[in-house]
Amino acid sequence: MNFSRSTQSSCKIEVSSQKSYQCNPLDIVTGGIMLLIMAVMVQPLRAETRETPLEGAGAEIEVIGQYQVDKFNVGVKLFTNRPYTLKETPDYLRGKQFVRNSIDQSGFRCVKGGIITLITPDPADPKAATLYKQIEADGFIRIIKPKVFQLFGNQKFDLSRVYQKEIKKDEYIRLRKWAVIVGPSKVQAKKQELPKPWTRNEGELLYNGIRLPKQWPPAYLVPENDEPMPVPYLDHPPKVIPIDTGRQLFVDGFLIESTDLKRHFHKPQKYEGNPVLKPETELELHGEFCSAAVPKSGGIWWDHKQKLFRMWYEAGWIHTICYATSRDGLHWDRPNLDIQPGTNRVLDPGLTPDSWTVFPDYETKDPKQRWKMYMRPPGGDMPGLCMVSADGIHWSKPIKSGDTGDRSTMFYNPFRKKWVYSLRSGVRGRSRHYWEHDDFLAGAKWKNFRKTYGPETP
Repeated sequence: MNFSRSTQSSCKIEVSSQKSYQCNPLDIVTGGIMLLIMAVMVQPLRAETRETPLEGAGAEIEVIGQYQVDKFNVGVKLFTNRPYTLKETPDYLRGKQFVRNSIDQSGFRCVKGGIITLITPDPADPKAATLYKQIEADGFIRIIKPKVFQLFGNQKFDLSRVYQKEIKKDEYIRLRKWAVIVGPSKVQAKKQELPKPWTRNEGELLYNGIRLPKQWPPAYLVPENDEPMPVPYLDHPPKVIPIDTGRQLFVDGFLIESTDLKRHFHKPQKYEGNPVLKPETELELHGEFCSAAVPKSGGIWWDHKQKLFRMWYEAGWIHTICYATSRDGLHWDRPNLDIQPGTNRVLDPGLTPDSWTVFPDYETKDPKQRWKMYMRPPGGDMPGLCMVSADGIHWSKPIKSGDTGDRSTMFYNPFRKKWVYSLRSGVRGRSRHYWEHDDFLAGAKWKNFRKTYGPETP
C-alpha cells in the first residue's frame, strides 16, 4: 500500500497494483477521531480503586443458609464444603471476623450499615471462578495493595483480589461461586419464618377448596436441607374438595373417599409410524451442526377454530423455531411462511433459542396477544425474551425479562389465572425458582435472584 500527498487538499492511497482512492485529509482526521471515540466507548468500565482499605466499623449482617464465624488467620478453613485453608492475607484483614459458608453460594442482608470486604479470584487466569464483575457492578471498591495474593492452594486461578464497600441497612448481597465475606462486626442467621400449620391458612381459597398461606409462593425453603419437601395439602386436605372445575385425573386416591372399584394399569403401545416428525428441511438438518425437529418445551395445541393441531418445534439443535400443522396428530405439514420465504420458520433469524415455550391465551381481551412465547437464548445468566402474537406466526418485538438460567420456561394456570415462570436458578444443583404474575409481559420484571433476596425476586 502506498500513500502520497498532492499540492491540493487531498491525498491518494494506492493498494498494491489495484485501484487508487482519493480522500480528503479532513475525512482521515474525522475518521480517526471517531475510531478513538468508539475505542473508548467499548472499553470495559473499571471499578474505583484505592491503595489503602476503607476506614470505619464493620457492617452487621444477617446470613442466609448455614454458616460459621471464625477469625481470618493463616491456616483457617475457608469454606464449609471444601478443605481449603487460608495461605496468605493482607495485614489489614488478619484476625478479622469472617463468614465460613459454602464455596458454591453465599448471601447476606445488612442489618446495620458499615464496611464489608469481599475476596474473589483475580480474573487474569481463564479458569478463575471469579465474581469480580458482579462485585464491581454492586459498587465495591478494589483495594490494590496488594494487587493479588494467594488466598489458598498453589494454582494461579486461586490468586485473589480484595473489594470493600460501605453498605447500607437492608442492602442485599447474593453471591455464587466464589467469594469470601470478611470483616462484619456482627453476624446473625436469617430467621426462617416457618409456615403456620396448613389448617390455619388465611390466604387465597382455591377452586378445589384448598386455602393457601398468606405468603405465596412460600419463602421458607432452605437450599441446604436434604429432607424431602413437604406437601402439606396432601396431609391436610379440605373436608370437601369441589370437583366441578376442570377435569379430574384419578391417578391416586386423593379425591376418592371410598370405592369398590379396582385400579388397573395398562402399557401404552408406541405408534408404529414413529417418528411423526424428523429432520428433513435445511433448517432442521442444520448443516454440520446437530440436526433436530423436536417440540422440546415448545407446545402442541389443538386450535378449535381452525380444527388443527398446531405445533411449534425447534429446527436444528439450538438453531430456530418452526411451525407445523396436522389434522390427526400423526401426519404433519410444514406451511410456507413469510418470515423466511420458502420455509416454515416463525422466529426472527436474529434470535437463537435454547429453552422456549409457546402458550395460547384464550382469555386475553387483546387479540394481538392471543399467543405468548418465552424464550431464553443460550449462555449463562441473562434475561429471557417475552413475545406476543395474534396468530402464533408473526411475533412482537422481544421484551426482556429478569435474569435467569438457560432451561427456563413458562405456562398459564387457568384456574388461578396466573402466568407462571419456571426458572433455572442453580441455587442447588439444577434447582428452579418459581415466579407468578397476572400479566405475562409486566410480570416478567423480577430482580436477579442470584444477587438479592426479597419480594421482588423469585
